[in-house]
Amino acid sequence: MSIWFENDKKLPQGRLAAVSYGIVALIGLLLFGFWNLQVIRTTYYAGMAERNRVRSIPIIAPRGSILDRQGRVLVDNYPSFSVLLLRDDTKLMQSLLPQIADGLGMTLADLQQQVDAVKTLPDFQPIVIKPEASPADIAFIESHRPDIPVLEMMMVHRRRYEYGDFLAHAIGYVGEVSADEVAASGGLLRSGDLAAIALAARATAYGVARMYVDGHFAQWGVKNKDARRVFESTFDLLMGGIAINS
Repeated sequence: MSIWFENDKKLPQGRLAAVSYGIVALIGLLLFGFWNLQVIRTTYYAGMAERNRVRSIPIIAPRGSILDRQGRVLVDNYPSFSVLLLRDDTKLMQSLLPQIADGLGMTLADLQQQVDAVKTLPDFQPIVIKPEASPADIAFIESHRPDIPVLEMMMVHRRRYEYGDFLAHAIGYVGEVSADEVAASGGLLRSGDLAAIALAARATAYGVARMYVDGHFAQWGVKNKDARRVFESTFDLLMGGIAINS
């Protein structure tokens, strides 16, 4: 009888059983993990894979035109392009930032600041680094697509005000008074008064604009040819230091 056969007979049965149970438990865990991945959480992981594969680029719906009662266009849209920076490959993006800043007429510090400000966002989410691209910017991006693949353009519709700042309080954007402007007012503006000031400014400006549009300035002794000049000076007097037109 061989020595090997004699040693094989003497293997501890308890240890062999423990190893067998461990192998069975390991196989069971692997099967459970596979079941959990492929059956129980299929929808969750399929969604994650889809988000990694598909890049979401928001497309803002264009706003409609604004006409006066005579059918004349006061506000319209015009197409433009915003420049997007793709951040999927962080190392490639960082290496191309100096070339991008030089080609788009930006400073490297401003561009790096925009990138640093969105570090908490997922890398697959692009960011807008230039809201409105010039023809030179568009030419630069198109001519350098093979060299700079991290730049993309998105078409957006921007507002065109046919009469400039005229009626900007009603058909444009009125910004909020900032903390610096409150401090610079020398106590004339207080944080608690901002809501009341905004309401009063809008109501007053609307009334003056309504008088101008309806032709009531003539009842106050203002000639028609001077109506716009009087309206603009009155509007500036009322809104100066209170509302900021953007």
